Amino acid sequence: MQVNYNISAMIANNALVANDNKLAESIERLSSGLKIANAKDNPSGLAISRRMNAQIKGLGVAGGNSGDGISVIQTADGTLSEVHDILQRMSELAIQAANGTNSDSDLEIIQDEIAQLKDEITRISDATQFNGQTLLDGSFDFRGYSTLDKDTDPLVTVNTYSDVIDSGNYYFEEIYCSYDDNSGKITLLDSNGYRTDSVKIDVTKITKYQGRETEINYMYQASVSVDGDLLKISTRDGKELEIKVNKNLKGERIDLELTRKGAMTMQVGANEGQVLDIRIPRVTLSNLGIAYVDVSRTYKTDLIDAVEFLNSDEVAQYLYGSEITAEDIIDTTFYNSKEGVIDYTRGLKDEEPYHFINVDEARKIVEKLRRSNSEIAGLDPWDPDYDQKKAQIQENFWEYTKEIERAADERIKEAPHTGADQAITDIGSAIQKISAIRSRLGAYQNRLDHTVSNINTTSENMTAAYSRIMDVDMADEMTVYSTQQVLSQAGTSMLAQANERPQQILQLLQ
Repeated sequence: MQVNYNISAMIANNALVANDNKLAESIERLSSGLKIANAKDNPSGLAISRRMNAQIKGLGVAGGNSGDGISVIQTADGTLSEVHDILQRMSELAIQAANGTNSDSDLEIIQDEIAQLKDEITRISDATQFNGQTLLDGSFDFRGYSTLDKDTDPLVTVNTYSDVIDSGNYYFEEIYCSYDDNSGKITLLDSNGYRTDSVKIDVTKITKYQGRETEINYMYQASVSVDGDLLKISTRDGKELEIKVNKNLKGERIDLELTRKGAMTMQVGANEGQVLDIRIPRVTLSNLGIAYVDVSRTYKTDLIDAVEFLNSDEVAQYLYGSEITAEDIIDTTFYNSKEGVIDYTRGLKDEEPYHFINVDEARKIVEKLRRSNSEIAGLDPWDPDYDQKKAQIQENFWEYTKEIERAADERIKEAPHTGADQAITDIGSAIQKISAIRSRLGAYQNRLDHTVSNINTTSENMTAAYSRIMDVDMADEMTVYSTQQVLSQAGTSMLAQANERPQQILQLLQ
């Protein structure tokens, strides 16, 4: 037995301190509910859990972002639903205007309502906003810029392009078309200036590699068609460009810079690059093809426009040196060139057939005349049958003209109010365009709904994994606590007894 150093007390004290520390850690875990209360508890587990926690928090924010995206889409779709209703009313009015019982004043009244509805579509497009951002003015569609022969021209602009087209610089040329100020529409022409329904062109992409420009045939033999004032250039693999044209094109080179930027980018994931681009096309009267809808137009208005076309400088240039003049063509109609008015008495005395034609039909006649003149110019004047062949070509032209005019008569019988008839077609097309936009928005919303569901599932599973790392098992920890508490009490008792042992030495010194 020693006096100076009570080894038993030191052993008991060390054990008591160790047990007390473990008891304190157990109390900390029980009171906080965390298995890893401090970094020393599980350094690697703490690092993993912090990363997982950041992912969980990010998923929560991404879910909120997706919800905001759904709200944006619902706002735009709700607005377009109203536009749908307006177009449906316009369609009803156009069908009503096409009825032959309407007088000119009736048509004017119907047109007044249509004009108000068109203004409302414009107002809705300009006023629809979400959080201060206008939705239907094209702000959230892919942006593209064009130049005409290296100069910016506001009359030739990029309207839209498909998702599969890459960003970059492109150009194309050899497109010819004429623009009609009255109808706001373009007519596609071939290289000779003759009307055609479609042409084929190549769209070239300009790339840079090591400082050198390289040209790639990006859209080979793409089909070009016309929709109102839009040139549609497309290929079978889904690449499509829409160029808005409000002027005559004569084969000029058109350069494009397509950025693939501008869509509303929604951050729908917790990591970089997990985004969804929402494209909302521009909704305007021009893009819908109803800017020039006028149900008050009749076949008489069409004839006046056709006469103006036939007397235009464009036609004069085409018919320069021709034996048949524009006035010769006009004289086959009810228009009296001398009086400058439509004359319904024409043909009453001599019983000659006179007709009503529109600009489109007049253009076909002029194109046929140009072709006929070209055929005559190609004849050999020394050919003994020259006069006979020339007369046959001219006869074929006049027969073609009569066919066009007879077709015009039948058209007028079926739809005497030609503006209303055209309006029915144009408004129907506009309804389809709005339906296509709403269909795309619906697809976006479905994607976002699935995104939210996926985020919720992922967040749930990651939270469960995070809980397994961080949350303490209270039952198991309570067992540890009870053990440590007993050990601590036993250590305290043993330390007390160890401290009493030196006193026993006094009995030896008595």
